[in-house]
Amino acid sequence: MKLSLIACLLLMAFVSGGQTVQPADTSSYVVKAKLLKKGYAPDCGIVSWGLGQKFEMVASSFDPAGKKIILIMTCPEMHGRDFFSEEKMYTIKIFRTRKIPVDAVVNDFKEENLPAFWISEINRE
Repeated sequence: MKLSLIACLLLMAFVSGGQTVQPADTSSYVVKAKLLKKGYAPDCGIVSWGLGQKFEMVASSFDPAGKKIILIMTCPEMHGRDFFSEEKMYTIKIFRTRKIPVDAVVNDFKEENLPAFWISEINRE
């Protein structure tokens, strides 16, 4: 019995050795950004949609201004049909990892290989 327990413990140590789990980046950032190009997705209903839109950072708490990024928001129609307007400025709290579950993401700018972030709060100026 002791030999089986020792063998089991050694096997577990061998299998798990060298494996590290990287924690998810839960950092949040605040950016002031201009909407360059709107994205389009169906309204949320049975399916919750994440919509990618292209912004240019004017000021941020983490990267230099002037950088183009994709910001993904869940159910953007909840802010009203005219909330998102190209060339308008927004103050936005963003995360690198998704905080809200969505069923699908529409990102028409995926081929541009821009950094993408998830919006948690947004205000138009």
